Amino acid sequence: REKYNGRWLWIDAICINQEDTNGRNCQVQQMGDIYWEATQVLSWLGTNRHTSWFLKTIRENPEVSPNFFLANEYWKRAWITQEIVKARKIIL
Repeated sequence: REKYNGRWLWIDAICINQEDTNGRNCQVQQMGDIYWEATQVLSWLGTNRHTSWFLKTIRENPEVSPNFFLANEYWKRAWITQEIVKARKIIL
């Protein structure tokens, strides 16, 4: 965890050593608790132009189909369910 502007940040891509399989697996198991205890979860969706277009469009027209948005690599991450379900507040 890093303290930033009076807040603690836990950034999975930085805080989890991706080269250490045992350590990574241990951290992933704790992620549900981390999201549950966080006051706010920020989820990075990447820089995919389709994602940016979708987020802008959905604000203007909620009827837009989310098919290509859900094809984003973000939704293939194993812990995304915990991120969405356990977060008190989530910002995409």
